[in-house]
Amino acid sequence: MHNRLGDCCVQLNRPADALEAFERATRLRQELLRREPNSPQARRNLAVMYGRLGDVALVVGDTEQARGHLTRCRNELNDLLASDPRNPEFRRNLCT
Repeated sequence: MHNRLGDCCVQLNRPADALEAFERATRLRQELLRREPNSPQARRNLAVMYGRLGDVALVVGDTEQARGHLTRCRNELNDLLASDPRNPEFRRNLCT
């Protein structure tokens, strides 16, 4: 839900609100991953949130934060792809 709210805020050109919503969504996804550490879907969902945080950080001009989030996203997606190289969803996420 918070990720969708963040998407809406991005569309409405409200990056500060988007950042807040994406940060909340990221915290929730981190908790889900703690509960299910072997879940590729939980890892993928968290990686996608890092990507969204990075995108919004770029919009507000915080290049250091953006670099950190986007690097974390890329690394997690690379790890997922290495664990399941035939998974088209992991490939697609890495390309976007």
